[in-house]
Amino acid sequence: MRTITDTSKGIGLRMEHIEMLSEMPKHPDIDFLELAPENWMNIGGEKRERLIEIAGKYPLVAHGLSLSIGDCVPLNESYLADVARFLNEFDIEIYSDHLCFLETVRGICMTCCPFRGIKKISTIWYHAFNEFNTWSSAH
Repeated sequence: MRTITDTSKGIGLRMEHIEMLSEMPKHPDIDFLELAPENWMNIGGEKRERLIEIAGKYPLVAHGLSLSIGDCVPLNESYLADVARFLNEFDIEIYSDHLCFLETVRGICMTCCPFRGIKKISTIWYHAFNEFNTWSSAH
């Protein structure tokens, strides 16, 4: 894969960019494209074909919106499997997500809710990261 360094410059990939980016040659001032996997991993048809074309020109990095580390509910293994498949399919080596909670026993809160009380939160994060590492090692 092409190298992304600390001096590389990228832009966020949006649906409205895909036609132009797939049809034009690689832009010399763009080193990589950042995308949210949730917006791309279940698309098909022409948009998917254009994403494949774009991925042939630019390395992709992913910043997720829904991992929701720190929730009061267990990690969503189905979602993790979908993200892992997408990252592997598009050879995405860099993935990040928000360190917050989005999901409760009542449903999804579409706001990245910050944590209060660092001692309690660090314990939650420790268990969440261990759960994620255990899951990712098995898959």
